[in-house]
Amino acid sequence: YKGGFEPGNPNITPYHPRITYGSLPSDLIGTLAINCAGRIRIGARQYNHWFDGHGYVSVLGLDGKTNTATFTARYVPTKDYLAQEELMKSLKEEENGDAVKNPPLASNRAWTLGGKNGHWYENIFKLPANPSNTATLWLPPSSSSDPAAATDNPPRLFALCEGGPPFELHPTTLEPITSSNDKPTFPTNTLFGILPTSFFSAHFSLDHQTGEVYNHGYCVRPTPLLSPAINLMKYTSDGTLVQQCTTDLPYHTFIHDAAISNNCFAYFVSPYYVPDEAEMSYMLGFSAMGDNFKWSDDKGAYIHVHSRQDLKCKWKIKL
Repeated sequence: YKGGFEPGNPNITPYHPRITYGSLPSDLIGTLAINCAGRIRIGARQYNHWFDGHGYVSVLGLDGKTNTATFTARYVPTKDYLAQEELMKSLKEEENGDAVKNPPLASNRAWTLGGKNGHWYENIFKLPANPSNTATLWLPPSSSSDPAAATDNPPRLFALCEGGPPFELHPTTLEPITSSNDKPTFPTNTLFGILPTSFFSAHFSLDHQTGEVYNHGYCVRPTPLLSPAINLMKYTSDGTLVQQCTTDLPYHTFIHDAAISNNCFAYFVSPYYVPDEAEMSYMLGFSAMGDNFKWSDDKGAYIHVHSRQDLKCKWKIKL
């Protein structure tokens, strides 16, 4: 392990760790995927919060039948990560030593302004980049009519973060899985071609009986003059979006987690919020979005309870 929050090794090619004691149970067969912020500083330039770090996925495969383990790890090659790598490459080619030691940031983050010095004109009208650094989602193998594909059709693995869509990776090599237009795939053939109108939370809820996946996300509004809202989404077990429903929130805030029962979908709304006037501050590039959150006892906390059948909000309970 690296000390503290030091950057992880860029890419670890798959290898077989040596089992030094005992043996794996013969019925222990599976794969564990962990996602985290693998790099929170670049040179001497450090992100203001470790949640802003570049996503880093580690995969450990165990096969008790053969008593072998496989391990690999790499940074999630998001658009932002690749842009930062290209920027660093250019600085090194220019032999700009000072900039390499303390480089500009290719993108802004939830708690960190981008650019050379974080000036407003380097961040104006830019939403925080999606670092894909929080969690993973497994989906069943994709269906294919191609007989050749049946020989190599593993489960689907996605890296998740609060600030954008899932990023698909190959479950053993961690290479990005891209669609025909060379953009990272989203785990859905959206209903009537309509994409979700919100972010995709890293903290989904899975119905282990039906395989259905439920999730939520803060709605991206074109202007802060519109009321704050949350979007709820329902997916089939293969990742097809079949339903979504938008509900107003009492103030601008992020919903961290949710829970499902047989009939309901519920979450807390905490009064840790962004004031309306502060939204203009980060939209104009004067501050990072996360720096504008504040706590208010006067706002009150709520529990929202939705129906799993139509995703509509049935109860709003003020605590």
